[in-house]
Amino acid sequence: MRVWTAGALGTILFFSSLLLSFFLAKEIRGGVEERYLLPTRMYLLFVPRDLSWGLSDIGFVNTLAFLGYSLERGPMKRETALKVYDALYAVTLYNPRYFDPYYVGNAFLTWETGLYREAIDLLKRGMRYVNDWRIPFYIGFNYFYFLGDNLKGAKYLSLAAKHPQAREYNLLPLLASRLYYEEGKLEVALALLREQLKVMKSESMKGAIRVRIVTLERAKKIYEAMRVFERRFGRKPRSLEELVRAGLVPKDIRDGAGGRFYITPDGKVRSERVLFPIRKKALEKR
Repeated sequence: MRVWTAGALGTILFFSSLLLSFFLAKEIRGGVEERYLLPTRMYLLFVPRDLSWGLSDIGFVNTLAFLGYSLERGPMKRETALKVYDALYAVTLYNPRYFDPYYVGNAFLTWETGLYREAIDLLKRGMRYVNDWRIPFYIGFNYFYFLGDNLKGAKYLSLAAKHPQAREYNLLPLLASRLYYEEGKLEVALALLREQLKVMKSESMKGAIRVRIVTLERAKKIYEAMRVFERRFGRKPRSLEELVRAGLVPKDIRDGAGGRFYITPDGKVRSERVLFPIRKKALEKR
């Protein structure tokens, strides 16, 4: 009896909320404040546990309705966007295993409003409750792409790459290894790739990982040769050719794809085909 009563009450509240959302949203231009449409964490104090999951749907629909009508008016102010973030967070408090608020929050808070840390905060909550590789992927991408933090980006991309559902997405381990490489963490990058090689099923993807492993192993040898050169001559090498003349690396050392290595002015080892700076526009297309 209690279940039927809760279900009926939840249904009534759901459809009432839809109608309320519609009419209130229509009046936004007339000055109706956003808080009347958006759920808040305070409301949880008055919500029976039996109704929490149904109210998460209601709150999410209200938030989407507000987003749609607000974005029609043009770019959203930061103050309003923060209210949307708080509303989405409140929805996940009603039902923490509800994936959609995390997905919408990531898309809206980053690309639309620049609230990168708020998006990450929401997604980290999602990681505790939702077993989906996309959540750590979004966190890692946001750290790398928007905040320029390669190490944290690589950490979460590595977690995404290890998820059973993401093992066939070869971009994840390759991108994570690239970020670790950019920060000088070659051993970590190699460990990640070797681990992924064990679980990958696609032969073409295994081939891509093997190429990266060979490249990183040879780049590591060049870095070691650079340190020997500096101890021996009291300065850093200006080019790979100096290392070759000193007998520290083979003349024909190449990356895993056959490209030539070179040393950049800031002392980083690059290769023509495999190791190069990550270009954000190219990543967006992929």
